[in-house]
Parts: sequence; C-alpha cells; structure tokens
Amino acid sequence: MSADGLFEVPADAYVVPPAPEVLTRGERRTRLVATRIARGEHPLGRIQLHADAARERGAGGLICGTCRFRELMGGNQRSYPKCRLPVQVGDRVTFPRDTGCESSDIRAWWPACTDYQPTESETTP
Repeated sequence: MSADGLFEVPADAYVVPPAPEVLTRGERRTRLVATRIARGEHPLGRIQLHADAARERGAGGLICGTCRFRELMGGNQRSYPKCRLPVQVGDRVTFPRDTGCESSDIRAWWPACTDYQPTESETTP
C-alpha cells in the first residue's frame, strides 16, 4: 500500500492530472512580467534590458518612469502610459511599442530597455 492511495498504481496506468491553477488575467500578466524581467528581457517582450536597469521593483537602477519615451496618452477620460519610441519606416514615423491596448501600458517601475534615454529633468542638475 502506498501513501497516495489504497492500492499500488501500476506504472503504465493513466493518472488524472491535477486541476490547473485558475488565475485572473491580471495575475497571469504579473507572472509574465516577472518571468521576462528574470530572463533579462523587458516586460513588453523581445527587448533586452539596459545594463544599468533595475532588476527588481524598488531597486536602484534605470527604470521606464524616467525615460523620455514614456508618455501619458489620453483617451476615454483616462491616461495610458505608453512607450513612444519613434521608428522611421521610409518617410513615415511609427510607434511600434504603442499598440493601443493594456498590454502595452508601460509601468513606471519597469526596468529600462536598451533604448532608454533620460528625460530632460533627469539630465539637467
């Protein structure tokens, strides 16, 4: 007899897997952000972190909140923080990191990416 049940379970027997953990959309997003930061990747994904970026919330280092490309965009009576890094495509300027949805909102505490440039208030004494 085993500690798991009344009878020994044969090695080739089908065992019902445990029920998956039920997470809200926000909890899944929080875990994804933490995983990406731990990998040295910016929470937006596929962007490397700056060498001097903070690796934990509240830790010292460069953060998105002090980057000149982080702008509050208005809409629907609210403000949404977006990364407005301009990218030149032919004769047109685009902002590929601003997708217009919640997943592209830039939290001020997020670690800075390799495109980080300090705001004017950060550079002037």
